[in-house]
Amino acid sequence: TGPGAGARTHRLLAAGVPEGVTLIPAWLFGRRLVVGPLSTAASTGCWSCALLRLGSNVDPGTAAELWSEAA
Repeated sequence: TGPGAGARTHRLLAAGVPEGVTLIPAWLFGRRLVVGPLSTAASTGCWSCALLRLGSNVDPGTAAELWSEAA
């Protein structure tokens, strides 16, 4: 959580979740608390897919802000 949580989550997932670790990202996006998806070394929770889904349910400016934070 906190400033840069989106970008930090992206970096952690891109590096791969280590065996025995469970990653459940959570961050504030405007007035929303976004939690998940749960990721482990053996699972493939798609954080980018979750962002696409979230972005498609908000106005274009808010969606751009979401992707800007994740970059």
